Amino acid sequence: MKTLSLAASLALVLVASGTCVTVTAAQQTQLEVLVEQIAGNSIYLRAGTTDGISVDDTLTVYDPETNRRIGSLLVTGATSSRAVVSFLADPFPLTRGTVLSIQIGSSPELEERVEEPAARTAQSDPVESAPTSYPSASGRLYLQFNTLGSTTSWASNEDVSIARRFTTPSLGLRLRVKDLPGGFEFTSNVRGAYRHSTNDVVDPAHSMRVYQASFHKSFERVPVQVQFGRFYSRYEVYSGYWDGVLLRYGSKGFGAGVLAGFEPRRANEGISTDIPKYTAFVDFSHNGERVGYFSDLSVHRRNPGDGLLTETSLGWSQRLTVGRSRLGTDLQVHRDPDGNTLSLTRLHTNGSVPLTRRVSLLGRYAFDRPNYRFSSPQLFSYERWQAGLGIRYWDRGGSASVHVMTNRVNQGDYSYSVSSHFRVSRTRIMELGFHGAGTIWLLEDTRVVDLLAGIDRDIGRVQARASYRLYETVGTTSTFLTHTVDAGLVFPLGNRMFSTINARLQQGQNLSANSIFVNIWTSF
Repeated sequence: MKTLSLAASLALVLVASGTCVTVTAAQQTQLEVLVEQIAGNSIYLRAGTTDGISVDDTLTVYDPETNRRIGSLLVTGATSSRAVVSFLADPFPLTRGTVLSIQIGSSPELEERVEEPAARTAQSDPVESAPTSYPSASGRLYLQFNTLGSTTSWASNEDVSIARRFTTPSLGLRLRVKDLPGGFEFTSNVRGAYRHSTNDVVDPAHSMRVYQASFHKSFERVPVQVQFGRFYSRYEVYSGYWDGVLLRYGSKGFGAGVLAGFEPRRANEGISTDIPKYTAFVDFSHNGERVGYFSDLSVHRRNPGDGLLTETSLGWSQRLTVGRSRLGTDLQVHRDPDGNTLSLTRLHTNGSVPLTRRVSLLGRYAFDRPNYRFSSPQLFSYERWQAGLGIRYWDRGGSASVHVMTNRVNQGDYSYSVSSHFRVSRTRIMELGFHGAGTIWLLEDTRVVDLLAGIDRDIGRVQARASYRLYETVGTTSTFLTHTVDAGLVFPLGNRMFSTINARLQQGQNLSANSIFVNIWTSF
């Protein structure tokens, strides 16, 4: 059963696998990115800090074929190879597997707000004082309601069945306030929720999570940026979230800085002074018409306290683009506090090479080893190695891809997987769009099959979608099979107010579940 649980977990992983400024010519370079997943308000893009994307960036989205602007996205989270974004203004049709052309920089919606006052200031008499600027706020307010009911059953001496219900209403706010006194900008992302569960399985029932609450300022006379509060490091990808301060000196092309503070509590995003940490970094970027290069180098020190060993590490990320070819690398090295030696704990390399105008060859290599966050390096010890090749096709009407991967954990047996997706934006059959995805994962006598097929259609400003998913795990002693039907609508409620309603029904031999998700949001 342990092998079966591991197989199911790895299979799920495989399936899932700003400040407004004047846009310069370098910032106008467009990148092609793949939409990996959509979960509620969050959209996951297969591109991250190694591609020049940072938290709080604004991404202007274009149709890759016609180069027509179709909307704007706000980056709410970023790692070296993935960015989490949300709609900045009016939502537009978007599904998993879509290839977008994005431009990093200010969106037209935001430029309209700031360029007109800037132009008036530039044209005014230099003897006169600059006009007074007042704080302005923008962001998104959302109300969500999610209810999930599940029934699990199994046979021992007698048949046993347990039914549970989880209900979670929540209220969230993403807020950005500019032109505060002193030239500061405030950014926050908070979410409060009440979590009801049968027999009080979830404790505590009330939850208030502060994902970000920070002040930021870029000084004009000297190239210095300062940020303090709770935030995600935007200049390197290894230190994560902070309750602290960031200082950076330098231009957009080259800079160096330090961070100091504490690590927030991972369980509830609470404030804690238990784990102090420090980081120093340098970053470099060059974005030409055909050649671009981005890199950051960082040194980290983290002290867990309570007798645990201090963690020291070095991180290096880089990304090179030549035309439509891309190569990105993440490397991390940890110092062994016992023997004072260095060991490689992370090496990820991703690349793509265009074969034709619409076809690209993809490659990936990844190696991970646990670091020394525990007093005993053998605790939760594992190594994981992964390598694979893929090919992707896209045009204005849709996209398709196939990936072949091999994995190995702790010098064990190799596992193999083949995954694919396709997306057809619109057909002549009632103007329906079709999409699908599939993964087959093999490890010794264990097989996992995960298949998804869906349709979608735009009816005026309403987006409707439905899908069917089959998930099966076959082991030496048991088989786990579920069928899931999913349907949803996205529609406007009024001016700048929208709603999502999604229903899901899952049925299996030992598990059945049903859920309803409702989201109402407005941008301002």
